[in-house]
Amino acid sequence: MKKWMVVLPVGLLIAFLLYLHFDLFRYLYTGDVDRAQAYLTRNWAATLLLTFLIMLIQHTLTIFPLLLVISMNVLVYGLTIGFLWSWFASVVSSAVVFYAVRYLVDDLVVRKIPKSVTRSIEANSFLYVFQARIIPFIPTSLVNLAAGLSHVRFLPFITATALGNFIFFFLLALVSEGILEASTEQFSLFGVAITAFIIYLLYSWQKRKWKKNKLSA
Repeated sequence: MKKWMVVLPVGLLIAFLLYLHFDLFRYLYTGDVDRAQAYLTRNWAATLLLTFLIMLIQHTLTIFPLLLVISMNVLVYGLTIGFLWSWFASVVSSAVVFYAVRYLVDDLVVRKIPKSVTRSIEANSFLYVFQARIIPFIPTSLVNLAAGLSHVRFLPFITATALGNFIFFFLLALVSEGILEASTEQFSLFGVAITAFIIYLLYSWQKRKWKKNKLSA
């Protein structure tokens, strides 16, 4: 009952905002970035709230393509502010979804996930989240859902999210400005390269730590 006391007011508020600004979400759903930008310009007082709500929905259900959302923010705020706001909103949205899933989803749902999957996520939480953030084939909402349902600690989750999203969102912001041209395959190769580099750094750090402990023993 206590869960519904939290979910119901928040759900009603989001539904009200969606109804009040239905045209904006319709433009985004159809991919009309120019009209979405014009709408936000006319409603400047609510722009920050609406762009955050759009990012929150994207991180919950992935209704809108991420590139579309970032392109809209870059058009509204400019390249630097649009990128930074997109990144900040994505990190906060990920945290909100993470805790919402962890504390509001019923245990029956959690038990349906194969234990091999949750154990793999928990054992390599930072790398799992980080590589999922920089590889475009994995929806952001799925990463948040999987992390929230598992026993991944919040700090590795949010650190990997912040780092991975910073890299990936920066590339998407450059693409939206036409500064950089890249296909999905190129993004994937970049993601694999970055992940391999991070794994190498972590492995080297762990190896040095093990040798240090062995010498001091």
